[in-house]
Amino acid sequence: ESPPVVAVRQLGKGRIVCYPLCHLYAGVNYLNPIWPDFVEAKGDRAAGRPSDSMKLQMNACRWAGEPALSATNLGTYVKQPYKPVEFPANVDWDAIPFKPTSGRGIRGIFGLHSSYSDGQGTVAEYAQAAKAAGLAFIVFNDLLEKLTEAKLNQLLADCAAVSTNDFYACPGIEFTDGIGNRWALWGERVRFPPASVKEGNREYVQWDGKVVRHYGYFVASTCNYSPGGLLDYRELRKNGGHPENLWAFQYYLPFVYDRDKQIADNMSDYLFGLRNMIWSAVASFTRIQTPADVGLAAKTCFTCMKDIPSAKKALNTQYNAYWYARPARLYVSQGPEILDWQAINDQMESNWRYTRGAQRARLRFSVGSGTGIAEVRIHDADQGVIRRYSGQGAKELTREFEIPHDQQHYLALEVIDTEGRRAISHDIRVYCYKAGINRCGDNVNTLDYTAMCWLPDRGDDNGNLNAAKDFRNGFAHALRGYDTSSHAFGVPGPGARLMEQIQLKEAGGWTPEFAKTKTLMGRLLDMGVNSYNIQIATMRMTKHSEAYQTETRPTPYMASPPRDVMDLEYFDRTHTLYAPMERADGYIYGNHRRMREGHKDYRGGILWHEGEIRFKKDCTLQGAVPIPLFEGRMPRDLTKNIGTTLIVTDADGATRVGMTGSMKGRVKPGGYGALMPAPLGYHGVLVPVDMDFAYEGGWTPTYGTMTIGMGREGQVVKAGSVLKYRFGVGTFADEAAGNALLEHTVKAMNLDGGRAGYPIDMKTGTLEDAVFFFTVRAVGNEAAFRLGPQRLLIDLPIRVRGLADNSCAAIYCDKRPWFRFVPVDAEGTAWLQEDIDNANNIWVGNVFTCPERDVKISLVADGQAEGKPPFIEAHNPTDKEVTAVISSPPIRPFLADCRPP
Repeated sequence: ESPPVVAVRQLGKGRIVCYPLCHLYAGVNYLNPIWPDFVEAKGDRAAGRPSDSMKLQMNACRWAGEPALSATNLGTYVKQPYKPVEFPANVDWDAIPFKPTSGRGIRGIFGLHSSYSDGQGTVAEYAQAAKAAGLAFIVFNDLLEKLTEAKLNQLLADCAAVSTNDFYACPGIEFTDGIGNRWALWGERVRFPPASVKEGNREYVQWDGKVVRHYGYFVASTCNYSPGGLLDYRELRKNGGHPENLWAFQYYLPFVYDRDKQIADNMSDYLFGLRNMIWSAVASFTRIQTPADVGLAAKTCFTCMKDIPSAKKALNTQYNAYWYARPARLYVSQGPEILDWQAINDQMESNWRYTRGAQRARLRFSVGSGTGIAEVRIHDADQGVIRRYSGQGAKELTREFEIPHDQQHYLALEVIDTEGRRAISHDIRVYCYKAGINRCGDNVNTLDYTAMCWLPDRGDDNGNLNAAKDFRNGFAHALRGYDTSSHAFGVPGPGARLMEQIQLKEAGGWTPEFAKTKTLMGRLLDMGVNSYNIQIATMRMTKHSEAYQTETRPTPYMASPPRDVMDLEYFDRTHTLYAPMERADGYIYGNHRRMREGHKDYRGGILWHEGEIRFKKDCTLQGAVPIPLFEGRMPRDLTKNIGTTLIVTDADGATRVGMTGSMKGRVKPGGYGALMPAPLGYHGVLVPVDMDFAYEGGWTPTYGTMTIGMGREGQVVKAGSVLKYRFGVGTFADEAAGNALLEHTVKAMNLDGGRAGYPIDMKTGTLEDAVFFFTVRAVGNEAAFRLGPQRLLIDLPIRVRGLADNSCAAIYCDKRPWFRFVPVDAEGTAWLQEDIDNANNIWVGNVFTCPERDVKISLVADGQAEGKPPFIEAHNPTDKEVTAVISSPPIRPFLADCRPP
């Protein structure tokens, strides 16, 4: 993900030697001259000595520098004056044309069975039939249980033999995974599964002639990440699996056929997968066993791609076939054509902090059908249809529309012709890569500019939501690429994790006791509102899931998808994470690679956690912290005074400071607890006034620990009781240590339940709460207030209730005197952040509203040529005809009269 670091030495005229120093992806051998004894190297770290790899790196640097020592001009370089990055004040998106599209693309079909398995035709016969049917590519998916290694190798050879510059035959297979799911896999890297696989000291049966026991090993290791897709999501659920926990697949198959009989409709799961942020593409699948059925399959459901070169890449890419389809040539169809489907500024590449119009996104589609277009729908993932266009039987239909970057949108186009046949497009993501949340290209982990990383398919700590943000200031202490899951790798710093077990008398201790059940707690991830400001994600825990590293199941990445084993016995749990952005500018450190400038305002981050635990049985709590919610860890080094101290505001009002292993008690409501010191800073748990939390310090030979959570020794909880909690975890980039910043933060963010943390002057709306989130209720779809001045760790999180989710909610303030669009959830709450270091007059509301709440309104006030008047688009995505008046709140900031689109 980042380039390797090399030492460069010129050995003579024209001769340069580059010597690799470290590999920035492997997780070891990081160049870190400040803390070499903390480099991740087995054996050396535990022994507290520099690793051999670090010595090698230091010697390489010394070797590379030797010629410079004899240079007469060494040290004479004159540094040029530094010029900060500047961003334009406005951007004109009308000046950027849509990309031209040429031709109607090429068609192909998936699901062919050759005579090597249960089919009746050769590859050459299928190719001949496909050309006669007007197809440019075909994909075989022979039954793995009917194949041998020799037959599969011959299938690959036969496909290569019939492929030309104008036609492509792609090999592939059908197979069943270890929990009973049926998959299609394709590409030139497909290989026959070995009889067994090894992980560590264990050997696992892989292929028994019927089932590929470990999907991960097969796809990732044996087939080198060949693309494929699940044939029927109903089957997955029947087998106890969940689409949230799938990984390393690249395609959704919206329609699955056996000849001309539809056997699966996966459209809803495709839309759900978009909201689950899984990068993917779409493909058709029609299982046929004879070349005579090629024409029938082509009429039943086909896949369209751009051209032969892009199709070949898409069918063989490790990830993201989507990219080879741009601008608009990847869709699945039962008949209609998608001739164009593209966007301008879908990735919000202008800096919304400084540039007006950064949030404008323009989209265009063009569709066709020989029988006439009935309707075109734009889906926003599985959250509903947001645009609908009547085709009125036209043979072709072209439209452009606007959508703001108020939140992340995952748009899929659906075309329905007058015969009811459908076409489904690849998705277009309207998102902010520099400040939003996204999955990595391999479908597994969140890895982006939010300084968080989790892997939802895991049952271990890595599978949980983040407890705290990463320390972005780590870049100054260790050599790291800017696109990373850890800016502080290799620097001794604190760790933080959310806890899930509870101590109960009836369970005889901790429950769930995973060592006894040989299971893990199943977690289902639900992505909520996500924007360039705030991310919201929820995990629901109700089941035991299959464990790994057992006699039958290796690590989760190499196993088949996990499945539910049984219900949790004592409780169910829901945990929601609210992740405001820190004061870091990804446009500067990402696009311009200026880490220090991009983090000049960085002070740390805060994650806010809320959840509830619903008990199923009468239970008796045990332990000093019976329901631990958070565990912090700090590497201990007595010689450097690292990780030795626990500081906490005790329930008696005193601030206690002591060695980590000797302290326990209850946290003062409105207080905090933290482990310190460390070179980068520390994590502080922020406890609001309505929480009764306990704390306990501890230590291991290498770590100091701090546990904070709910409950009291001997407390009885009745069946049906619901214990709710909320708390914050601050990532304090405070290298000076001490509790001054902790004290300031709990007071400034009103953790004590008051409203005196910063000056508040309400003008319109009702103030409801100020604990962490400044929370107001709008009146007449608007709220206005003056906040600050107050210096905070992050921009103040704000939520405004009582607004419409109509795509036209915005903030207008002193710092940015233009409309900045913000997300509104299904309950009518807007989520945003704003800087109040200086006093800031703020208006938040729906710039335009409609009595029909389903009507979507797009306002274009910026992102045009200077002097061009603003306009709005109104869209009715419902089945009914609407007549309504579009109006604006009475005191919204000045906006010139809008013209019709």
